[in-house]
Amino acid sequence: MNEPTPRTAFTLLEVLVALAVFSLLVVALFTVMSQVSGTWQQAQARIEPRQSGRAILDYISRELQMARLPADRSMFYSSPTAPPQAAQLGLQFVINPATVSAAKFLNPQAAFWQVPATGNSNGGMAEVGYFVRWDTNAAGNPRSMLCRFLAPPGDSNYFIHSAPANWITDSIIDAVAPGVANPSNSAQSYRGWFADNVAGLWVKALDPLGNPITTNALGTAYAAGTYDSRKGYRYLGTNGTNVIQSGYAASATNYQILATLPSAIEVSLVILDARAASRLTAVPTNYLTATNASAFVQGLPAKVRSGARIYSTRIKLDDPAGN
Repeated sequence: MNEPTPRTAFTLLEVLVALAVFSLLVVALFTVMSQVSGTWQQAQARIEPRQSGRAILDYISRELQMARLPADRSMFYSSPTAPPQAAQLGLQFVINPATVSAAKFLNPQAAFWQVPATGNSNGGMAEVGYFVRWDTNAAGNPRSMLCRFLAPPGDSNYFIHSAPANWITDSIIDAVAPGVANPSNSAQSYRGWFADNVAGLWVKALDPLGNPITTNALGTAYAAGTYDSRKGYRYLGTNGTNVIQSGYAASATNYQILATLPSAIEVSLVILDARAASRLTAVPTNYLTATNASAFVQGLPAKVRSGARIYSTRIKLDDPAGN
């Protein structure tokens, strides 16, 4: 008679050991997955600003290459040292205009110029500009954005022909490109909003030698970080002599400057990745003292600075003479 086959089973100790090994494998797997996920997120955080920076600079470059001056570009002085009668001229090419609030739109710089537009109304020229604005509606986490100002010739906010000296002001920018939410006018909300997490914009006007323009055509120094093509510029040529870059002409009673665009423009952006932007607790104030993008980045909090990237380009203007 055959004896019954004995039954086999795991002992409690074997089960506990198996569970412990399984738990270790699960923990190891989750650790690896977490590391891979973190690495992927860091890579994405680096890629997204790079893609945005290239796209933004490419777009701005195309619009800068279309910059033109108005047909009547004369500016008259009663003497060589008299201030320019800017009211006689409409917009040409301005960086950090004095009529715009520094605390609101110049972060640290803003630039505005004319481009040809469809149609012939109001001279057939549209106004284009770029500036950085901060949305502080979310307490403890301000949001930076690059805004694009666009006022076509038929825009009701287009005042260049009726009041050329004051064509660009805080109120006009708020009407054309507020960037942020407007509770009183939902149709205007976020108009002009161009790109997120752009924390700073630098625009430099350059002379034909590639140096920053610092002096107008009459030899008066420009305020730091500014330019106004209505005033023209001068620079030291290769032979060390002053070159008037705007067709300076004089008579016994009249001094005239035909304004000009810069030879080239250098544009720099500081873009934060999403993780760095989420760590901001207050609007950075060091843009008020930073002379360039690198100095601005160095003044950011360490956790934000690690996610800040600088993107720059130099654009040769197609027609500096504005013809």
